[in-house]
Amino acid sequence: MADTATRSTVASAGAVIGVHPERVVTGAHPDRGVVLRGTVAAGRPAGAGWEADLAVGPATVTFRLPARVEAGGEMTVTVADPPWFGPDGIAVDPPGSPGRPSAPPGPADAEQVGA
Repeated sequence: MADTATRSTVASAGAVIGVHPERVVTGAHPDRGVVLRGTVAAGRPAGAGWEADLAVGPATVTFRLPARVEAGGEMTVTVADPPWFGPDGIAVDPPGSPGRPSAPPGPADAEQVGA
């Protein structure tokens, strides 16, 4: 889960990210976006690849992968350059942008994925 500084900054701001299923890459790449860690809740074929559901706290994030992943395993993914939204649903600048408190992209908790 998120380190304390990132979690408290995001939670206090009430910001969440939008996750597009095809803009998720496996592994931790904090320089590319928001890193999520969780348990694979389900996997299924999707076109030429696979789709998986990742349980991150009380939220579930769906994303697509080129290879199958087994349900029940832990997984780390990065949501590449996600849009950020405030509690009112209006787009906001991500943490670290001018006018926002500095918080490096890092592992997310349910607050960040819009549970």
